[in-house]
Order: sequence, then C-alpha cells, then structure tokens
Amino acid sequence: MKHLVLLVAVVFSIAITAQAPLAAELKIEGGAPAIEKIINPIKESFEKSTGIKITAVASGPKVALMNLEAGKIDVAMGPSQEDWLKFMAKEGAAVKDPSVFSMTVVGEDKIVSIVNPSNPLASLSKDQLKGIYTGKIDNWKAVGGPDSPILVVVGKLIMPAVNIYFGKILDGEPPLKDVMEVATAQEVRGSVAANAESIGIVSAKIVDASVKAPEGPVIPIIFTFASVKSPSADVKKLLEFIQAKK
Repeated sequence: MKHLVLLVAVVFSIAITAQAPLAAELKIEGGAPAIEKIINPIKESFEKSTGIKITAVASGPKVALMNLEAGKIDVAMGPSQEDWLKFMAKEGAAVKDPSVFSMTVVGEDKIVSIVNPSNPLASLSKDQLKGIYTGKIDNWKAVGGPDSPILVVVGKLIMPAVNIYFGKILDGEPPLKDVMEVATAQEVRGSVAANAESIGIVSAKIVDASVKAPEGPVIPIIFTFASVKSPSADVKKLLEFIQAKK
C-alpha cells in the first residue's frame, strides 16, 4: 500500500511539473556599451518584478539587428537609428526595409579616448587625435609625450560607437588599419591599462582608475532599443521598464 501511495504521489508530482508553464524569456543582443549601460543595470529588478527572464549577449549591433530581422531574438540594442543603418550598410548588411523595425531611444552616453595612467599627457586636441587615429602620428613624442610608438586599441563589438567618434574627429579621412583588435569596451580598457603606449576609445562611464581620459573631445552617443514593428507584450513591458528607470 505504501508503495502504491508513493507511486501515485510521484506521478502526480510529475504531472504538475509538466503542466507548469515555463518562465517567459526575452533574448537580447546588441553592442557591448548598450548591453552594459541599459540592459544589465535593470536585468535583476525587471526579472524579479515581472517573472520574465532576460538573456543578454553582446554580439555587436550588426549581428543583433540581423538576428532580430531573422526572428532569432526579441530585442536588439544599438546606436541611433541613423548611425545604425549607416553602419549596417558599411558592413555589407544593409537593411532593405527599416520600417519593419520599431526603434526607440532609451539612453545616451559619451565616448572618450583613454590612455595608460603612466602617460604624462593631460590633454589631446582634436587635431592630435586625428593624427593618431589616421596613423599620421605614430609616436607619443610628436604630441608632447614619451619617445615611444603609439598602439591604438579598438573594440570590434563597439565599432558603431567608434565610427561615430571617428566621424567627429577624422573629418572624413580613413582610420588607421594597423590596430590592436579586442572585443568589448571592457577589453579595450584592460588592454590600455596593460600597455603604456596604448590609446583606445570607450564609454566615459567605464573609465576607472586603471586608465586615464586626457582632456579633449567628448562625443555623445545615443542608445536605441529595437524590436519588430508589433512587439510582444513582454517586449513592451521591458521597454516601459527601461523608460521608467531613465
């Protein structure tokens, strides 16, 4: 009899578990700065208040928008709509019909250049930065620094932000190609912190004591929340939650 009762209890438990609805999930991809500054800070509180799980991956704005269009994710995060579409075209993934997306500005940031703390330079002018990032200036001595070669560090997953920065600094000239490539803004910061000769471009919000941001041009950037034109109720909840936290 005890065995029968136990068997019934186990079957009943399995049946209840099978009938329990799976927790809703929102898949989000985008540029590392947007994920880091917009999604990550609200992730825990959003999940607790709604029961909706967030899975966020810094795949870069290009991959994110392509995956959103393909229906593989729910939300893509990137720069302003204008800059995003220009970036997609430049990367050979031009959006044929932008009207299929709903894009909403959800935040902003500032982009700056950073150097190693050992670098004695207190400031870098637009012309000096232009020379560095085009490769015309390849030694710190040329801008008042030590006699050492300049190492430019670039984050592949934050290229839209980098391109916006270059657009304001380089006056249409092509950027230097001989650079050290890493992935995220955090990796740019880490590489600059580890290399005395380096310089990189990151969000002003992630500048810490491991690096130094010389006085100079500060370039604004916009963060955009993209979904399909008629998003799900869960996507709408997320957008409203982000907007309420602004």
